[in-house]
Amino acid sequence: MHSFMAFTSLPNGEPEGHTFNDAASKDFFITTDIPQISELFEGFEGDVFPPDGWTVNPVSIAQWGITPLVHLDGGNSLARSNYNDLFENEFTFELPEINISGGHNTELKFDYAYAIYPGYNGDSLQVTFSLDCGETWQTLFNKGGVSLRTTNSTYEMFMPDSPDQWKHESFSLSEYEGDMLIRFTSVNGQSNNLYIDNIGVDMLTGINENNVIADITVFPNPFTSSITLTYPLELSSQVNIRMYDSYGRLVAEPVNEYQQKGEQNAVWQAENLPSGVYFIRLKTDKLVEVRKVIKQ
Repeated sequence: MHSFMAFTSLPNGEPEGHTFNDAASKDFFITTDIPQISELFEGFEGDVFPPDGWTVNPVSIAQWGITPLVHLDGGNSLARSNYNDLFENEFTFELPEINISGGHNTELKFDYAYAIYPGYNGDSLQVTFSLDCGETWQTLFNKGGVSLRTTNSTYEMFMPDSPDQWKHESFSLSEYEGDMLIRFTSVNGQSNNLYIDNIGVDMLTGINENNVIADITVFPNPFTSSITLTYPLELSSQVNIRMYDSYGRLVAEPVNEYQQKGEQNAVWQAENLPSGVYFIRLKTDKLVEVRKVIKQ
């Protein structure tokens, strides 16, 4: 809700003799059409946090922020600087509202990295969701201290330098229906830094088949003018392939698909795309796979 107030001062350059009717105010609401989304992927490859449609609380220079110094893949990740912060400060960010559709086996997933500063109880990370526009929240993930860490303790400011210092988490949302808010909260314990990468909400209709996933490749990567995705021929009749930018916006569909050497190929002529990080998503009735690619 917003308020608008108007008042007079020295009408016609003269003092006002009747001040009882010199001011008026009106409360009003601004409504906007927010596009409803059912899937999302954020690798934090843009320059600004929060991305469009995301919210943070509180608005502060100490909030979560994008760092180019640490990443699981791509060039950036999201960081929370607990190492230098005050005890028990909380910093949250919320994803855009997601519409959870029944029967699609929707899944939330993300990667994180964290180490403890020896002698401190440690920080915590909470992931909660709301089905009533933020009135009440339910917990999906809540870990802190030893249960949160993904590698050994360190007296140094923690900056993961290998993939094995990261942990992948995924949660099925298939039992829920309707509009959902998802919130990540860091509770500071003056211990050490926390990083998040590759937050995704995907709609599935079955179980991932890992023996098939291993046969999906993209090349060349990085690319300059064109890029090809290959996948097994048995998926070709039911596959949906799209390319998204780092803000989750659809930017390209394959210009052609063809069979070659027993595989199916999808090709993008992408010379008109600006340089940056993109995500190619392959979706069937049994899996959703995302590959990060870089346009030079």
